Amino acid sequence: MRALGLGLLLISMGIVGCGPDIRTECEERVQCRGGNDLDIEACVDASDVVYDFVVDLECDDEYDAYFACIQPLTNCRTMPTGQTCMASTDCSDDDTCTDGQCVTASYSVAPEDRDKCDKEFAAYSSCFNFN
Repeated sequence: MRALGLGLLLISMGIVGCGPDIRTECEERVQCRGGNDLDIEACVDASDVVYDFVVDLECDDEYDAYFACIQPLTNCRTMPTGQTCMASTDCSDDDTCTDGQCVTASYSVAPEDRDKCDKEFAAYSSCFNFN
């Protein structure tokens, strides 16, 4: 289930494919959110499927530019969910209990950096405008 969620998250974020080092990207993502070698392989496999689709659309240059821009800005972040807890079993999904607060881990871009790759994202997103 976690692998499926991870694959869907990657697809929805547009941060998948055979970019500069997708295996490392998948390993870092799984290490952040939790998982195992099968989750890493599922991430890589989902990335390959999406990249093949991007190549078929002749948008691999746009994808590569977006990935190259966003990848250095992406890392593991934790933040409290606002839910109190006594143990991690009191928290939702893969969240953990830390100092009485449920904490979630997210492999993402910091809010202050989200607009740094807008130009690359716009070019990549235009590949999926089928109108």
